[in-house]
Amino acid sequence: MDKRLEEIKNNAIVDKVHFKYINNSEGYWGITYTLIDDDMRWLVDQAERVQELEKDNKRLKDLNSNNLPVMRSMHEKTERYKQALENILEIENDEEFNPYAYMALEIMEEVRKALYECSDCNGTGYDHSRNIPDHMTPCFKCRGYGTLKGVEG
Repeated sequence: MDKRLEEIKNNAIVDKVHFKYINNSEGYWGITYTLIDDDMRWLVDQAERVQELEKDNKRLKDLNSNNLPVMRSMHEKTERYKQALENILEIENDEEFNPYAYMALEIMEEVRKALYECSDCNGTGYDHSRNIPDHMTPCFKCRGYGTLKGVEG
């Protein structure tokens, strides 16, 4: 618990009082807390801060839910690219492999190297260090975005 909050709890004066209604009906017993002005202001400031943080949290949740379709779309696009690359690898391993296809693969590799900046993942967005068995682990440097050269991520 926060040190200041602990001090306020210890310094508060607690009284048991009887509250009576104006119309003389039976009242009730309750507890009152007496605080010094600085402590009361601090507690109100903390409550206001909590309200602001709750509003920020709601805004972030809304942003997250708005970004979810975009993230799903990007995931689907990544899966399509992955499938395309796997298809290219299958072509390379084909017995009737066309040498021109091999040249095209080399050109694609050079284009990828020229376009992407992240030296850790070569722009793929995934860890290829072989230190992590799962090659689909996002790159630590670009956080899995495979940043394009000249574009801030």
